[in-house]
Amino acid sequence: MAKLTTGQVAIRLGISTYTLKRWYQFWETLANTDVSELNKLVANGMPALPQCEYVGNRKDRIWNEDDIPELVEFKKWVPATKNGIFTKYLKEGK
Repeated sequence: MAKLTTGQVAIRLGISTYTLKRWYQFWETLANTDVSELNKLVANGMPALPQCEYVGNRKDRIWNEDDIPELVEFKKWVPATKNGIFTKYLKEGK
């Protein structure tokens, strides 16, 4: 099973590395601050993001190649809105 970096995953999904990082920031923020809201979104059809490994001093994220289908499902779920769903939960500069 191959390991993939943030850049490699982003290329496979056709998104930017910033977008991928933002997805995980959104997920981790809700998991740490508002689990009930996270559970509500999951109950309403939001797919879970797969676990990633954090490696090195910079805590770079690494995924297994098998995680790509789950990430594709999350990408399909993300609503196409002007400011996006993540704006409601994340504040710039954090």
